[in-house]
Amino acid sequence: MAPKRLCSFTDKLQNEFPFIKKVKTENNFDVQCTICLSTFSVSHGGKSDITYHMKSNKHKMAQKAALTSSKVNNFVTPLKANDESWKLAAKEITLAFHTVIHNHSFNSMTCTASLICQIFNEKKFTCAKTKTRDLVVNILAPFAMENTIEGLIKANYISVLVDASNHKSVKLVPVIVRYFNPENGIKNDILDFSNLPGETAELIRNKIVSVLKKFELEEKIISSQVITLTQILAELQERAKIMYF
Repeated sequence: MAPKRLCSFTDKLQNEFPFIKKVKTENNFDVQCTICLSTFSVSHGGKSDITYHMKSNKHKMAQKAALTSSKVNNFVTPLKANDESWKLAAKEITLAFHTVIHNHSFNSMTCTASLICQIFNEKKFTCAKTKTRDLVVNILAPFAMENTIEGLIKANYISVLVDASNHKSVKLVPVIVRYFNPENGIKNDILDFSNLPGETAELIRNKIVSVLKKFELEEKIISSQVITLTQILAELQERAKIMYF
């Protein structure tokens, strides 16, 4: 009597049962079900072995659970970016940009992101307070500063605007430059926004000088009169002394 031939897991069976995978590439007999994670052999009956497995209680329960439960992939982004990931990133950073443009608080983003997930069924959308802050500080702010520096390099002349805003004990002093950009016209950009211990003319003068030196803009500053930056600041300091004394 001739020995019985063993059945193997062929490409035809793979196409017919895509949820069945080989345990090892070089092994054509042992397979695993990706639904219930059971391992069995098809060497005895081939297709009939797979059909018999599909009738088992373990497979039926796992299949029912898979149909009624959401996959984890619906809630997390893949390690390697795909088209969907790029679109999701574009949505998140657009909302972060919108938050900055309209002076919204980062705290409001926790509620806003949750609302977007529910209204638009965006399960992977995660742009709450912490992530929005990171997007603004690490991506949008450096990008905006790069554009400002490129514009200042092309500009021949600039003017400086300084003001102070008191928030209780915190004295915020922004240093703003106004210049002409051939592509976008007149631009007003913030070069520095920091907290000073006071509002004296000397403190403001030192802040302006340090910012202009940092960005190498000393030779580009102008005013209504053709005088140097040192003269402008000296006059500002002298007027402040007269006002105080």
